[in-house]
Amino acid sequence: MAAGVGRPERTAALPAIGPLPHARDQPLLSWAKKEGEPVDAETQLPQLTKRLVEVLSRDEITRMEHAAGTERDKLIIRLLADTGLGVGVLLGLRANDLWRRNATTTCTSG
Repeated sequence: MAAGVGRPERTAALPAIGPLPHARDQPLLSWAKKEGEPVDAETQLPQLTKRLVEVLSRDEITRMEHAAGTERDKLIIRLLADTGLGVGVLLGLRANDLWRRNATTTCTSG
């Protein structure tokens, strides 16, 4: 390094580190290349397995409705089962978020 300014001189290249496990490492590799380092590594995305979602049968949903103590609880079970609403959206619903037309209820929240 000349007069204490700049980068120290390299006597050898950095060792090859092989494939990095995540694409989030790409900025690190880009930075190293901009700095003039020889980079032999490449990022790889992890292989994700396809997750199967387990759903309740219509019979299980009906049994849950019958076991519910109040009409409110029955409605909650029906909304979760039939609409695909998440629990967080359901908890945030208010009466004015729902409106009815032609025997169909529409949710304007979420």
